[in-house]
Amino acid sequence: MSMKKIVMFFMMAMIGLSASAQIEQGRSSIGLNLGYGFSTENPIIGIDYRYSITNTIRINPGLSHYIKKDGQKAWAIDLNAHYLVRLSEMFSFYPLVGVDLSFWDQELVKEPREDINVSANETSTRFGANIGLGLELYATERITAGIEFKYLIISKVDQAILGLRVGYTF
Repeated sequence: MSMKKIVMFFMMAMIGLSASAQIEQGRSSIGLNLGYGFSTENPIIGIDYRYSITNTIRINPGLSHYIKKDGQKAWAIDLNAHYLVRLSEMFSFYPLVGVDLSFWDQELVKEPREDINVSANETSTRFGANIGLGLELYATERITAGIEFKYLIISKVDQAILGLRVGYTF
C-alpha cells in the first residue's frame, strides 16, 4: 500500500469520525422493513426501533416475518448494534452486529395414501448471530430511507439478507 493511500485512508477516517458526532444521542426512530432471504427465498416484512445510545452507537431491536415460501415461514426477533459513520449531511454508513432468535415452521408433505394427502408441520426455535452493513439516507429531518445487507449465522438456515427500510425519526 502506498503512502498516499495510507494518508487518504486516515484522512477519510478522521472526517468520518468527526462528522459522526452530528448524530444526536437520545434520538429514536421506528421503521418498516421489506427484505429477502437468499437461501430460503422467503420475502421478509418487519418493523424495528432504533435508539442512539451515543452519537455513534445505536441499538436496533426488530420483529420480522418470513412470508411462507415452499411450506416454510418464520418469525424472528433481532437485537443489533450499529456503529454510525456520518458520510455527509444526508448519508450515514454503519456496520452492524447482533443476535437473532427465530421460530421456524416447516410444512412437511408425506406420500399420499388412498388418495389422501398426509401432511404435518415441523417447528423449531433457533438462536443465531447477525453481521452486516447498512447505508441510511436522511430524506428530511424526520424521514429516513435505507438499505441493509446482513448475514444471518444460524443452524440450518445460514443466509444473506437484503433489506430496505423507511423510518420516522423522533
